Amino acid sequence: MTPTPGPWRVWPIAGSGSAIVAPDDSVIVRVPRPPCRPIDEDDANLRLIAEAPTVRKLLHAAEHALRSYKYGNTSPDLAASVAAAIAIQLAEGQ
Repeated sequence: MTPTPGPWRVWPIAGSGSAIVAPDDSVIVRVPRPPCRPIDEDDANLRLIAEAPTVRKLLHAAEHALRSYKYGNTSPDLAASVAAAIAIQLAEGQ
């Protein structure tokens, strides 16, 4: 199974919850909003799910950077650039 390419977005559905959509506007998942759950909690969960493709891409970059050192890469530039990209994603996710 191939993951749906990102970036994903959260779309509100008036009166009934939200959906996570792919770049082509196809719906990946609809998330109904039960009246007992706080809206902030749902929104936070949806944002976290929508970040999955970006997080997956960053994890692959980190994996490749770490493996490159096993094969003799001695340049700190690769590690610094991957660390910077991860730091930006972490800061935006808060």
